[in-house]
Amino acid sequence: MDAFKRDQKLAVWILIALITLAHNGLCEKQPADPLSDKPVAPTIEPLEMEPIFITISPLHRTIKHGSVIIEKEIQLNWNTAVTNETFDSVALYTVDPSVYNDAKPEVLIKIVDYPDGFYQTNVSISAATFPAGWENKSEVSMPESGEHCMPFWAGTLTNDVLQFLTCLKIRPTWMHDHRDVLGHLSLLSLLVPGTHNSACYKKIDLSNIADIITENTVTQDVDVWGQLVYGIRYISLQTSYYASKKKRGPVDEMNFYINNDMIKLRPLLPVLADIRKFLEISQHEIVFLDFHRFPVGMKSLTHHKTLIDLIEKEFGDIAYPRPEYFLKVPTLDMVWKENKRLIIFYGEEARFSKVSDILWDSLHRFSGRKQTVTGLYHYIEDIMSRSEQITLTKGLWAIMAHLNPDPLAFFSHPELISLRSIAENSNRNISDWFVRYWWKNTSIISTDFFLNTNVINMAVNTNIYKGITIEKDLPTIQYNAQDKGMSIVEDGVSSGNKLY
Repeated sequence: MDAFKRDQKLAVWILIALITLAHNGLCEKQPADPLSDKPVAPTIEPLEMEPIFITISPLHRTIKHGSVIIEKEIQLNWNTAVTNETFDSVALYTVDPSVYNDAKPEVLIKIVDYPDGFYQTNVSISAATFPAGWENKSEVSMPESGEHCMPFWAGTLTNDVLQFLTCLKIRPTWMHDHRDVLGHLSLLSLLVPGTHNSACYKKIDLSNIADIITENTVTQDVDVWGQLVYGIRYISLQTSYYASKKKRGPVDEMNFYINNDMIKLRPLLPVLADIRKFLEISQHEIVFLDFHRFPVGMKSLTHHKTLIDLIEKEFGDIAYPRPEYFLKVPTLDMVWKENKRLIIFYGEEARFSKVSDILWDSLHRFSGRKQTVTGLYHYIEDIMSRSEQITLTKGLWAIMAHLNPDPLAFFSHPELISLRSIAENSNRNISDWFVRYWWKNTSIISTDFFLNTNVINMAVNTNIYKGITIEKDLPTIQYNAQDKGMSIVEDGVSSGNKLY
């Protein structure tokens, strides 16, 4: 009987997983060679970036007959466009070689042996803690502003002489650090680094069959507090309600949970508390919080009203009010002046967002639900080719820069639907695409396993560039109430171009 119950439970988990995967993306026919249709490069100068950077693998492996899980291993990435005359080797250190001259590298390789500009190490960051007081502790303290190094440094060398050094950074105050440059920019001009299903993280126990199934709903390796400390500024949540089975009564805010589709992962309240705490101890950071889906138990207006009351209780004094219409968004200076640094989107149910002044309308999220790298590229390419028009018609918007698994491969090739493996296959491409082609055009970019990308560094560099080069933001956009259209106005003269 126990075996029967166990098999029955497993079957239920598999069914739930298949439903989740089917929602995330129906089967897209995969070409025989997914990279044979090579992308055509748009005509734009690549963003200037450091010649080497660190990413973290989303994959994990086991040792000691599966009893020990090794995860969060460092990857070295460097620009293959540079020649061997610039540097011939790359290295990884666990102490700062600019401080300790006798520091020996943990990894030292010749780049000629790795023409793809990538090397996977076996050095894990799992045991590392945040420096400069940024650990999430129960007592409230004021950590140090500025960017700080985790205890991992990457360098380029020529003839064994160190030429360039960087580190795995936390950037908890990057808006504050560059406030003099960024302040005049509209929120519409920012490139905001974000995470997809931000609170879908979990420490996996591979001996637990339920955890193995749930693993395919995990999209991040770092909790929401850690994401904000690293520099993420867009947080997306799927919120559900689970009524108590033992007693009936009014809707209880303790019963709100965060899901990935049909799978319940964690209570909502602690995540909201972490977001508030981060905003309280930072001075100029602006966070975008997106309640974008309500997959379970949220059919009733009563449940939404209780959730909105909870949001107002937690954030009412720090949330920036909804603008009169979607294009009338503030500059960073305006947000800082009001000291209301949380932008809250309430998705799907448009009628609910009007209940509260602090809820912005649903954020338009572009998700191609692609299952191949080439398919994802061409989808993003199409969106980016229309980015200016999208901004004028949608306001703030987000691109979901991640692959979706093929649910039909679950039984024949389960490794193909691992969110970790498909992120590992796509994230390096995603980082490269946006640095090369789309860094100027993006509003919000949302990724799975964000440490496996260079999105935060790209976003900070992009926003600094925009702050320096953009003297005047988007042309003034006038709203014509009579014909419900918008006209672009430059230098006080209407172009006559109407956007509906």
